[in-house]
Amino acid sequence: IKECYPARQAPIREGQELRWLDEGQRENALERFQEGFNRQRHFQSVEETGNAAIHMPLEMCEANNTHYMIMELDYGKTLDRYKVSTLEEAFAITKAFAGTIGGYHSLGFLHLDIKPENILVLREAPNAIKLFDLDSVVCKKDIQEGTLPVLSYSPRWAAPELRGEMISQISEQTDIYSIGAVLFWMVMGREPGCDDRSIFAEWEFEGPLFNGQNPQLKRALRHIFHHTLCCRVACRFENADTLAEKLDEALKLVREKKPYLLS
Repeated sequence: IKECYPARQAPIREGQELRWLDEGQRENALERFQEGFNRQRHFQSVEETGNAAIHMPLEMCEANNTHYMIMELDYGKTLDRYKVSTLEEAFAITKAFAGTIGGYHSLGFLHLDIKPENILVLREAPNAIKLFDLDSVVCKKDIQEGTLPVLSYSPRWAAPELRGEMISQISEQTDIYSIGAVLFWMVMGREPGCDDRSIFAEWEFEGPLFNGQNPQLKRALRHIFHHTLCCRVACRFENADTLAEKLDEALKLVREKKPYLLS
C-alpha cells in the first residue's frame, strides 16, 4: 500500500488545526498521486514496457484522511536489501531494468528517480525485476516546453544536470546515468562520486566479484561506466538499447569460460 496524506482537510486536534501550509500544495500532491496511479496502469497495459516489469496498481481508495494506492502483491526484496553475489547477476539485473526504462523512453517518458529502493528483485526469479513508485515519471514533452510543475528525484542517484535542475539538458541520457550509478553501486560497493564522473576516470576492479574474471570484462565495464556516469551528457550512451547491448557483451564475457593471458 502506498499512501498520500492528507486526502482532505484534517480535523481540529487538541486545539490545533492540521493542514497543508498551502491549500494549493495539498491539491498538487493529490493530483500527482493520482497521475502516478494512472501512469502506472498505462505503462502496465502497453507492450513496449514489457508489461510484467512494472508493479501493478490495483485501485485507489480514501480512508482516515488519507488517499491509498493498493498495489499487487509480489514476493521479493528491493535491490537496496538484496545481496548481489556475482557479476553475472549484477549485469542481468541491470539489463532487466534498463530494458524497462527503454520502454518508457519509447513512449515519450523519463523516469528520473531510478534507485535501488525502486527496483524489486523477485524471489522466484532473481534476474527478473519490477519497478514501482513511478510518481517521478514525467513526459519529455513537458520538460521541453517548460510546463513541468515539479521535478522529483533522489540526489544520491541523480545525474548532475538533474540535481542542478538544468532543464534543457534533461533527457533519456539522464536516466542512463542513474542506471550506470546503480550498476556501479552493485559492483563497487559504493555510490559514484565526483571523480567517477570525470571523462578521465579510472577504477581498480578488485575483490571477490572479479576473482578469475577475464581481463576483457574489466575493459568492458570501464567502457560502460565511462558512457553512463560521465558528467558530460553527450558522452553517455544515446539510449537504453545501446546500454543493453553493452551489458549483453559483458554477460557473454562472464559466462564464457575461455583461457586468457594475464601478462
